[in-house]
Amino acid sequence: IKKPLPNKTEVVFLTFKKKLIDQAVTTYFKAPKSYTGQEMIEISCHGSIATIKKICQTLEVLGARLAEPGEFTKRALMNNKLDLVQTESLSDLINSETEKQRSLAISNLSGGLSFFNNDINNEIKLILANIEASIDFSDEDLPRNLFKRIKEQNKNIILKIEKEINKSQLAKPIRDGFIVSVVGRPNTGKSSFINYVSKKEVSIVTSLPGTTTDAVTSVIDIDGYKFTFVDTAGLRKHKNKIEEIGIKKTKEIMLKSDLNLVFIEKKETSKYKNIKNKIFVKSKLDKRKNVKNLKGLINISSVTGTGIDKLLNKSKEKLIKRQKHVPILSRE
Repeated sequence: IKKPLPNKTEVVFLTFKKKLIDQAVTTYFKAPKSYTGQEMIEISCHGSIATIKKICQTLEVLGARLAEPGEFTKRALMNNKLDLVQTESLSDLINSETEKQRSLAISNLSGGLSFFNNDINNEIKLILANIEASIDFSDEDLPRNLFKRIKEQNKNIILKIEKEINKSQLAKPIRDGFIVSVVGRPNTGKSSFINYVSKKEVSIVTSLPGTTTDAVTSVIDIDGYKFTFVDTAGLRKHKNKIEEIGIKKTKEIMLKSDLNLVFIEKKETSKYKNIKNKIFVKSKLDKRKNVKNLKGLINISSVTGTGIDKLLNKSKEKLIKRQKHVPILSRE
């Protein structure tokens, strides 16, 4: 068998004990020029489960073992191929669900935070060198106003760090998303709305009030942000223990939510004055004849879709802060 050439792809026949397994493409990465910094061979085989299983079993017979979850990245970290920030960002990238999450993760994976840290460190080293020079060479001709410059440089570094910490508040909603509770009396169109924006039936919809007794969630990507809509039990005087538990859970969710979409039946807005971060919604527009566009109220139909884009845009306006740059600091 000829020795593989580093960083070259080759088409080969994989055989074991004179039996052909597959025709594949292999790439040999010579240390330290590999993902982990160690010797690596990558096999690109045909995608059938049987083929992959056979190759893995053969490698195990030859003394290899399956990697633990994250082991390749751990080895890359231990061999200084990635720093700790990049390792954490890689995890975020793999688990990203929306475009904004992917963008934030890839920014730090490509070294965004590491570059910032290095720049700050270099500026601090320069200040330190100037302070040491003023101590060691106090009788020499040092630059005029040296101490004044040192103080200004120090102040600028603090401002840069504070600016990035303030911008980092934008990272949490990107990474974790927003929780939007859909609340109101039973049979006001809450579940139909959830199903419409989810583009699938995640909630039970009937003409009977009180069919939702537990919170049902649906995760939706809106302009790259993760929105988790929570369909809650209808707020009314409970008729049994199950409803009582569901209503109690609804009130707990409302307190934790970033935004509450309050579905009303008539004009009962005053009943919900204690709810914070809310938008009033009136559904079933397709069934109503006299429609009044009241201030602070959005009319929608979960059958025709009328008004739903307006409601989602209003939700975005309330939750998403405008920013020009992706924050550098993404985690505490």
